[in-house]
Amino acid sequence: MSRFWRSLAGILVAAVVFEICARVLFAVRPPPAVTDLQPYQMADPARPWHKRLRPGFVETYAEAAEFKHGTGRVLGETYLARLRADPAQVFVRINGDGFRGPEIDGAHRAARILTIGDSCTFGTAEASSYPRVAEATLRQRGVAVEVVNAGVEGYTTADVLVELDRLKALRPQIATVYLGWNGFFNQEQVFGQPTLAALRLVRGVARAIPALFRSRRDAALAAYQRPKHPDAHARELAALDDFVPAFFPDLRQIVREMQSAGSRVVLVTLAGLYELEREPTPHMLEIGHLPPYTDNPYVLAKLASRLNDLLRDLAHAQSIDLIDVDMWSRATLVPREQYFFDSVHLTDEGQAMLGRYVADRLAPLVR
Repeated sequence: MSRFWRSLAGILVAAVVFEICARVLFAVRPPPAVTDLQPYQMADPARPWHKRLRPGFVETYAEAAEFKHGTGRVLGETYLARLRADPAQVFVRINGDGFRGPEIDGAHRAARILTIGDSCTFGTAEASSYPRVAEATLRQRGVAVEVVNAGVEGYTTADVLVELDRLKALRPQIATVYLGWNGFFNQEQVFGQPTLAALRLVRGVARAIPALFRSRRDAALAAYQRPKHPDAHARELAALDDFVPAFFPDLRQIVREMQSAGSRVVLVTLAGLYELEREPTPHMLEIGHLPPYTDNPYVLAKLASRLNDLLRDLAHAQSIDLIDVDMWSRATLVPREQYFFDSVHLTDEGQAMLGRYVADRLAPLVR
């Protein structure tokens, strides 16, 4: 056997051994414990890799600003300073059941609406999150309703699946589902895991190494300040024409599970800073952030557009109610950069406007 073939055989054997070792590692290694928690978050005692909200926690604006300053969360600190709120005012309140907002009525005397989501549902200021505004708006109209904010920062569809038993136990008459952004910012969540375990391992190590040499503050700033290159005609956009996010089956399961508990499910489309039909302004490029796998804002806009189309198709095919926040935002949130403080999160003013719109759409559904 020539030297070339011996070398090739050695490489193949080494690759096979590496793949086997990687598969064994992923099979026996428990998921890493959740880290980098906010003060109002905690690791789930039964599942250390999963986070939940800390029951009974209360935080003022001053305490929130101090934490963000001390942990290098520059963007959050800047946003809080921009609000100019009373430092003693409550910024975050977690009730005894581990949901943001007031205590849940144990007697269940009013129609209950459960808003399932991530940080876009959790909101920023306590009073201006869209679940609180929707509740206040409905009550002002004489509709007896209780809105439970089930949004948690960082949640993906996989996290919500873990929480389903707890959510179904609340027996909501209506459950809104507003999820997807965190999936798009996680390469595996949106495109799926690599077939080869070795590639998955190498990718994980490559991501972990830079974190060893950069503070959280520097990493966050680098992510937001990374140059963006808008290209509305990029070939990668055409490749997404028929794309289905890897997390979409999770969304369908969440719908089925909540329906099985007797809830009327309402799907919510995504509205973001970037749109396919509009060129981003310099200010939009400055305040927005993108997933690590692209520097093109149109890619994020295309991914959101595809998910929104899938949600509309699902709603139509299964006669599920839909709140089309995407279409509403195009006519209402103008100019767009006035109502978003990054690529996906609404300002307090934008949240309040969304809350009133959600109330308009939910009012006919409340029994």
